[in-house]
Amino acid sequence: MRQQHAGEGHDTFRLSDDPGKAMREMMSMIDALRNLYDQENQALAAGNIAGFMALQDSKNDTTQRCRAGAKQLIQRRAEMERLPATLREQAKAQQEAFATMREANLKALGRAQRGVARLGNRIMNIARNAARQEGVKYGASGGLEEYNKRVSIGVDESA
Repeated sequence: MRQQHAGEGHDTFRLSDDPGKAMREMMSMIDALRNLYDQENQALAAGNIAGFMALQDSKNDTTQRCRAGAKQLIQRRAEMERLPATLREQAKAQQEAFATMREANLKALGRAQRGVARLGNRIMNIARNAARQEGVKYGASGGLEEYNKRVSIGVDESA
């Protein structure tokens, strides 16, 4: 693996020119990404938001490199087809294991998202109820009346 400077000064990921080495580099990156997904899943399961957030930069960087590497392998398909069958089979098995890990990660992220939405709804309901209980409404005669209408609490409820 090597970094190559593009015209705009950004680093661009590039796999090795040797097809076998390029495939092994790609497999190494996929293992690294699978490891990050595993750590992320563990953090989500433990409710460790700080740990989850700490993984995001590394996960994004590794994901971008994997995408760039995959594009390169697709462009070099003819070279990859000439690799030894054992290496291609290892890559295929690794891709299947990664797909399984990715699905587990997506499910964990979905659970976390639903949990955050439920928490947000609960907070908004508590705030609305508190505003209703403390709300004051004056009637036409100037006396206090019961306040049963929907209450805006001044917070963007779509957040």
